[in-house]
Order: sequence, then C-alpha cells, then structure tokens
Amino acid sequence: MSGQPQSSSPAISESDPAVPPPRPRRRLPANRWVRRGLYAGAGLLGLWALGWLGLPPLLKWQGEKIASAQLGRAVRIGAVDFKPWTLELTLNDVAVAGADGAPDQFSVKRVYADAELQSIFRLAPVIDALQIEAPAVRLTHLGDGRYDIDDILARLAARPQPAEPGEPARFALYNIDLSGGRIDFDDRAVGPQHEVRDLRLALPFISNLPSQRQIKVQPQLAFVANGSAFDSRAEALPFDASRHADAAFRLSGLDLQPYLGYIPPGLPIKLQAATVDADLRLGFEQTPQPSLRVGGTLTVSGLKSVDGQGADALAFDALKVQLGEVRPLERKVHLAAVELNGPHLALRRQADGQFNLLVTPGGANAPESGAVGAGAASAEARFDSESSQPPASRASGAGAGAAAAAAPAWQVAIDKLAVHGGTLDFTDDTTAADGVPAAAVRLNEFELAATTIGLPFAQPLTFSGSAARGSVPSIEFQGTAAERGAEVNARIAHLPLGLAAPYLAPHLVPRLTGELDAHVGLQWAPPQARDLPPELKIAAEQLTLRQLMLAEAPTPAASAAPAQAKRSAPRGALTEAARWPASPRST
Repeated sequence: MSGQPQSSSPAISESDPAVPPPRPRRRLPANRWVRRGLYAGAGLLGLWALGWLGLPPLLKWQGEKIASAQLGRAVRIGAVDFKPWTLELTLNDVAVAGADGAPDQFSVKRVYADAELQSIFRLAPVIDALQIEAPAVRLTHLGDGRYDIDDILARLAARPQPAEPGEPARFALYNIDLSGGRIDFDDRAVGPQHEVRDLRLALPFISNLPSQRQIKVQPQLAFVANGSAFDSRAEALPFDASRHADAAFRLSGLDLQPYLGYIPPGLPIKLQAATVDADLRLGFEQTPQPSLRVGGTLTVSGLKSVDGQGADALAFDALKVQLGEVRPLERKVHLAAVELNGPHLALRRQADGQFNLLVTPGGANAPESGAVGAGAASAEARFDSESSQPPASRASGAGAGAAAAAAPAWQVAIDKLAVHGGTLDFTDDTTAADGVPAAAVRLNEFELAATTIGLPFAQPLTFSGSAARGSVPSIEFQGTAAERGAEVNARIAHLPLGLAAPYLAPHLVPRLTGELDAHVGLQWAPPQARDLPPELKIAAEQLTLRQLMLAEAPTPAASAAPAQAKRSAPRGALTEAARWPASPRST
C-alpha cells in the first residue's frame, strides 16, 4: 500500500449515460438580428421591385377601365411611373375623349404626386407636392342650356348616393402647382369663342386635418382670358370656423367686347365697347354673421353705348372709382373718390314725349294687352294656389315677406365726385312742327365737383361746376343740398335767346333773338304735407338783355318759291342793352 490517500468516490466516465452532456455554447444575438435585417431588406427590395415593375401597368389598366366606366367616355393614360421607395407617382398624357368623335374633352400632359409616409399613420392622404402640367379643357354650349358634357353629368348624377352623408375625407396637400392650363369655350348659342391661356394656380398648402385648420393658405391664380391678363393673390383659413379670407384681384385691360352678347336684350341702352382695369382687395369673415369687405380701384375706359334705336347714347373716356370700404352684405357703400373724364351724353326727347334713354328697342315700354292678360292670369293662378295652401304655409310666406321688407336700406357715401370735359347734346323733337326745327342745345366743357355725398342725406353736400357753349363759358353754378332742401346760385353769360324759339313758336310769331346775362338763385324745399307741392323760390339778382330783336319768321310759301322776290322780314331793335334787378318769386 502506498502512503497516498485513496479516494472513496469512484471515477466518473464521460460516456456514462447517467452523466448529462455539456451545454452548447451560446451564439451572439447580433447575428440573429443581422439575419432578420437581411431578410427584411430583401423583402422590402422585393416589394419595391414588384411595385416599380407591376404597379404601373396595373394602374394604367384599371385606371382606364374604371374611369371609362364612370364617365361613359374613353379614358386614356399614356404612361404611369411609380417609385415605391419615395412614394412618387407620375401620370403622363391623360385624356378624356370627346363626344361623337369630337376632340378630347379634357387632357393633361403630366400629373405628379409626391406622397408622404404620414399618410399611413394618419390614415389620410398627405401629399408633399402635386404638380399638374398643361391641362386643357374644351367645352361647347349647344344652346337651350345644353352642353357637350351633359352625358357625363347625367351619368355621375345617376350613381347611387349614400342614405346619410358621411364625414368629408381628410387630406393635406402641399405645394399645389397648376401651370400652362388652357380652356376653350365655344358658345354656339351666342356666337363668340372664348380662350383662356397661361392658366396658373399656385396653392402652397391646404388641409382639413384637425391639427392644421389654423394654418393660413396663400393661393395665387393668374390667366389670360381673350387677351386680357388677370392676376390674384389670397390669404385664407378655409377650414377654420371664422372662414377668414383676404384676397387681391388684378385685371389689366379686360376688353368687354367678347362678352357683350351675354347682356340681356331689350334694355334701353346697349353697350358696344368698354375696357375694365381693376385692382381690388376682398376680405371675408364669418363672426358670426358673414361679412364681406371690398376695397381698391376700378377703372372703366372707352365706354360706348347706343339707345334702343341705335343712336349714340352715353360714352366717356374713363371712369375711375376708388373704393373706401364697400360692404355689400351689409348694404353699405363708401366710395373715396369718383372721377369721370370726357363723358358725352346724347339725350333726345322723342315726338311722343319719351326720352331715348328710357325707351326699349321697339318702343314698347308697357306690356301689350296679351302680356297683361297673361300676367293677370298668372297672378290669379298664383292667388288661387296661395289660397289653397295651409295657413301655416301662408304664415311662413308672410313672415319671409316681412323679413325681406325689414331689410335695412342701402347707405351710400361718396367723399369726392368730379366730372371733367363733359358734353351734353339735347334734342327735343316735340317742338318740330310746321317747318320749325326741333330744339337743340349743346353744352361742352362741363365741369362738376361735389363733396360729402350721402344717401340718405346725413349731412349737406356741396357742389360747383360750369359749362360752355362753344368756346365761351355760359353757365357757372354752385350750391348745397340736403334732406331739408337745396340752394343753387348760377351765373349765365351770353345765353342766346334763340334757344327758346322752338318753344315760343306756337305762341309768338316773330322770331326772338338776343343774348341773356343773369345772376339767379334757386331754393327748393320738400312739401310740408303729403298733399302740398314742393316749395320753389327763384331770385334773380340781375338780368341783362343784349341785342334783343323780334323778326318775322320766313313762311313755308316764301321758302318754296325762290323765284319770287324775297320779302325782307321787318326787324325791330327793342333794346341794345337792358338791365334790371328782379325780386324773388315763389312757385
């Protein structure tokens, strides 16, 4: 036996089945995540490749099919490009066919949309950029209220509608840009063809998401319509409760000639030409009642018009209106200045006593008996229908009428009014009889200046002006006017008495000639009672007659027999110059 101690436990063998095998060594967790990342990346690349290669032809096929079925017209899509890694979608050469082989009703060269990943989280489309290039629209008015897109509108209206309207779809659109647009409108009922070119719409942002309702939108709209440029800029809160919006519109040389056919026929005055320039500012707000404010300047140039018989009526070189603050919804109009340059008014009193500016084409101001009978019949039928309505309906109608009657009256205020270089041609055909020519008066160089004009009269207005016959000033006047009355002082110089000859011809056989100088005053006051006439006072401080003469007027027989000896009309000089004051007279 050796001196070493012996172990009492038996030796353990590794091959003994009772002994468990050693645990395997753990692998690093990074390897597993790397493998999963590689799998995910490969799957994403596969999806990208599938979307890049397979989605464009699918969108083209299904887009044309669905759009054609919805519109009832052939829809073509030239090419579709989709980049799934950036969510960019591009449609090229989209077109909607016209009716019965006509040119395309609508076409667009390129539509580009850049979507954001926020669309997935918000469950609403969030477009970072939307570009529409060269859209073209063609529209034809066939007459009787029919258009060449009526079949599309009828098809869309026939679609089943939900029983209850749901909430509007939420969206957020950024950097909206429409450029190079064009519109061709063929109005076969009226005649002209209208063109809109260089249509541009820029809208930086618009959204109805709850978190972005307070963001201001600043759109821009510009185009050229029938050769006239239009530009506008705005700032708005479209989805805010106040609906606050500020806009600026600018028109440059808008020729009204292409639009004259849309003026209703039968008016006493027919517009022939005019050009409009405008620089307007609009402000809208609903707190709580809607309020609209309009300011800026409006200019109308080169206006020409004729009366119902085709004769000259009204024309002027330029009318410039500077708006102070106009509130049409509240019936308040404040104009800072109104300036009229070069007006020409041709006023004619016809033989029947009516003025040309009040006579409609055809000379029928009153309806014919048939029209009166039809109107009476319609009124009687309306009365019967109203009497057959239940009392509640008639009461509601009466309440609506009372509300309309209680609407506030318009309030108009003009700070300054000026007329420069005016001309008035007045002809009175009622005086033309038995060889006597119609009375005719022409005043030129008419000037007028007025301040503090208001309707109703809140304060007295003051005015002054002058007019001339030929190159000699004939009339100068100034005065005031208010609700309680008006007062005018006028100076008349070198007024020919022959102007009154056509009116004196039935009563005075000799012909009156001479000149009148006068300084007169006129006072007018409204009637004190309903049955009383207004009070009119005329005061002549000084009257002067020069070269007053009475001469026998030539007879028609003498003028018809030139071979006979002309009998010279006796002429008598009543006075070379008579001057006397006159006292006031009330009429």
